[in-house]
Amino acid sequence: MIVIRDFRVGAGDYQRMMWRLFFGRWWPWLVLPLAAAAALLLAGVDVRWLLAALMLVCLAFPMILVLVYINYALTIEARWSLMEKTARLDTSGIHLTFTDERMRPRTIRWADVTHITRDSRAYYLHLRARRYTFLAIPSAALTNQHINQSDLIALFQVAIAK
Repeated sequence: MIVIRDFRVGAGDYQRMMWRLFFGRWWPWLVLPLAAAAALLLAGVDVRWLLAALMLVCLAFPMILVLVYINYALTIEARWSLMEKTARLDTSGIHLTFTDERMRPRTIRWADVTHITRDSRAYYLHLRARRYTFLAIPSAALTNQHINQSDLIALFQVAIAK
């Protein structure tokens, strides 16, 4: 069992990872109107088509960002990462206890974790609840509490293998 006390992820770090996941999947559809307009421009078609494609991107792109933010960043699962909490990780799952008394304790079963990714800032436990939803555990919380990261990785491997 591993206990990580009093940690949270900043909203900027959470958003950065969410946008990385979203744009990593959907970037071809966002670039396609510009690429098509550039191809038409190089083919000698009227410049107004390029302006029409730019207008489409400038109108559609902000709407897409708002929809993604509302659908994925304003969820209860996103709050799990942003609120200060203590996490107890064992073979049955992740047990979250929040310092804010308005949030009730939560348990995330390992079956609800689809996969785990890591970057220099945090471990991201991707949840089955929605696409682009994850629980972030900052690396700084592990080093501040002297938690051996190899023990954490071993627990992740055993738990996900179930």
